Amino acid sequence: MPFRLHRLDRPAAIDLNYRSKRLEHTFEALGLLAALIIGLLLSNAGLRACLVFVLIGGFGALVWEGMAPSSLSGFLKWFYLGVMLSVAWWFVVGAARLLRRCASARPPGQPPDSMPNRSRSP
Repeated sequence: MPFRLHRLDRPAAIDLNYRSKRLEHTFEALGLLAALIIGLLLSNAGLRACLVFVLIGGFGALVWEGMAPSSLSGFLKWFYLGVMLSVAWWFVVGAARLLRRCASARPPGQPPDSMPNRSRSP
């Protein structure tokens, strides 16, 4: 005996929303640029400020991406990438400062506060 399905009422309405790819890419670029600008401004900040930015901006974006609607996930994903690029920039700047500090080290035996005086003749 065949089994038949009968529809009792009309199908439910389905709402569709469309966001163009151009607008989506604009939001993603804004997320990346916002994170990079904040990260570059924090290049000379202390370790605590940078750590707060990484925790709130980076990991907060990942957590919020899981809770937010999918239309917002592109912005948050690129914001997170901008935070990670900022961290990479901080490492590059720190390495450059360390190399500069090592290159301009004082000769051994010179006291830290004394500077050679070249204006006096012996």
